[in-house]
Amino acid sequence: MARVRAALRDAAIPLMNAARLTAHPTQGAVQVFDKTLRCLVDPLVPPVSLVLVGAGRGAEAFAAIAHTLGWRVTLVDHRPFVVESVSLPERVARIVARADDGIAHVSRDSRTAVALLSINLRSTPNG
Repeated sequence: MARVRAALRDAAIPLMNAARLTAHPTQGAVQVFDKTLRCLVDPLVPPVSLVLVGAGRGAEAFAAIAHTLGWRVTLVDHRPFVVESVSLPERVARIVARADDGIAHVSRDSRTAVALLSINLRSTPNG
């Protein structure tokens, strides 16, 4: 049985790589010894993470759409009164900090996107 399992795993490697690359289920035929088997590989991938920098006008809509898609959403803004007043879905994380400091507190991977929603050059340290 272990030999069959190893042969199936080896034969399905191209399907597993394709599923991992696209983050979508992939199906195909694999040859294991003298049998052709149909396989479906459904990858378990972490959700996309979206970091919204700036609680500007678009933050509410951006967060609502991303949350509906099942994404993990974090809002970063240095103005506590604005962060608290923005209407966001319940599971959206809120970080009161400047962009660099706030993003440093968010775990990131290859499925993390960052959206810069607003910037006021007069309120930046070098502006």
